[in-house]
Amino acid sequence: MIYLAGSIAIAVAVFAYVRLRKPKSELPVLHVPRTTDAEKSGARRLLVRPDGSEAKPYSDVRLAHEGGTLHVVLYASDHDIVTSGAPADGPMWKGDDFHVVFTRGTTSFAFDIDPKCTITDGKREAQGAWNYAWQSGAKATCDTDGTVDEPGDNDEEWVVDLDIPMSAMDLGEKDTVDLSVRRCDIKERGGKPLVEPCPQITPVSLTFD
Repeated sequence: MIYLAGSIAIAVAVFAYVRLRKPKSELPVLHVPRTTDAEKSGARRLLVRPDGSEAKPYSDVRLAHEGGTLHVVLYASDHDIVTSGAPADGPMWKGDDFHVVFTRGTTSFAFDIDPKCTITDGKREAQGAWNYAWQSGAKATCDTDGTVDEPGDNDEEWVVDLDIPMSAMDLGEKDTVDLSVRRCDIKERGGKPLVEPCPQITPVSLTFD
């Protein structure tokens, strides 16, 4: 009887572990360094076309962490910088926009940022609807080489420095999290449609040094 009770207890424990543990990611691993200077020393990934070649215009993402903050630098070459004009938590994707998604298990956290550093952040479970009432506490600063929302001029680039509290995603330095990044570029007014308007990185699993 004691043996049977022990076997049942072990079986229950194993079942609970299998139910609770997060599935292990099979994505390539990207090590995020400990530094505040993501632009110069961060882990970098290019945004690419579906065939894996470098996207045109050029874009990249760089990542670092320090003191519980995830530092994300987003760079976009852009000849005509356009925003949607939407307020925070609005549809940034109707203009030039970076769409950054972190996923842990079945929970995803999304950040949409435009060239004026307007942020829309959201959270969802599995494939459910995004909850845009969720607030991450993320802060951003932007730098543009050109005139935003001024048609007919020749812009060059825009850069976002995004700081995200890791605690907002229940993320610790010993955890891993999957990352995907997409940048959508609105075509120049009067210009030809872009061949690849929304390049993205090859998704990766982040670990923290």
